[in-house]
Amino acid sequence: MAEERLRADPNGANQFKESWESGTLCIGTPERVRNAVQKYADAGADQLILMMQVGRIPHEKVMQSIKLFGEEVIPHFR
Repeated sequence: MAEERLRADPNGANQFKESWESGTLCIGTPERVRNAVQKYADAGADQLILMMQVGRIPHEKVMQSIKLFGEEVIPHFR
């Protein structure tokens, strides 16, 4: 459904692409998320606010993402 909306709105698709390529969206593999978070750390950020429960993502998937973030991303920044 979200993909259909992006296709229907070329500007929305462009905004998504720009956000994806710049690392503004911290989504994807743990490695990709670590790289995106690293950009913020390099810029001097010492805190991030992450939203993992957006749209219609089921609770189980949100919990899985939180666990993966804790195991695969956070340790890189300790």
